Amino acid sequence: MLLAYQVTGNRGYLDMAERAFRVLEQKREKQEAGIGWITEKGTPPMAGMAHGNSGVLMPVIALWRETGIEKYKKLAEHIWAYEESLYRPQINNWADIRGKGSEQIPIDTVAWCHGAAGVLASRIYCYQVVEDSEWEERLKKDILWAYTKVREYWKRDSWCLCHGICGNVWSMEYLNETLGEEMEVKSKIRLVGDFKLLPQERMNPGMMSGYGGILYYFLNKKYNGLIRVSSWSIA
Repeated sequence: MLLAYQVTGNRGYLDMAERAFRVLEQKREKQEAGIGWITEKGTPPMAGMAHGNSGVLMPVIALWRETGIEKYKKLAEHIWAYEESLYRPQINNWADIRGKGSEQIPIDTVAWCHGAAGVLASRIYCYQVVEDSEWEERLKKDILWAYTKVREYWKRDSWCLCHGICGNVWSMEYLNETLGEEMEVKSKIRLVGDFKLLPQERMNPGMMSGYGGILYYFLNKKYNGLIRVSSWSIA
């Protein structure tokens, strides 16, 4: 709705966006630090893009910018605060609380859906939208933390957008193409060699977890030397 409003200028889309957010707001759960949303029964609110606060933060930040309404700024503060409470310095990542990790050894997921890659994409978007120096500083900190993690641990068994190599690499490329120079982190990422899709990726034509999203990623590549795949094997 926000994108439609930005393209058309039709205030009705902005009103629908605000109505949609009021539904989301009613479902929020107060936490020791900030707020979150329970998306799986028996699991506390999560960090990350797919089911966690990173995915919610983006439209709230955008609503704040489009409307100037102070309550959206305050809600963004609470959303960010909870997710930051899940950051663990010992792994330089936001803990994946779906499993049975401990405080000493939290589950360390690096993917678009959960963990550093999705947090990175969320923070890059928000950094480009906010017009507030305090927010810019905290988002820059998170961007550098997340990028450092993804840059070291982007390789996965899967190639899909959701929890595979394509999603991780695309998040880093997003930073390269937008804020790489400003953050002084612009670098080349090369994928060289054969690769095989997992059985669930070969059988699934879907966007996020299947070969549809992998194909979409490569079709959207600006083959400028950042990524090179020497051969494609689906055998």
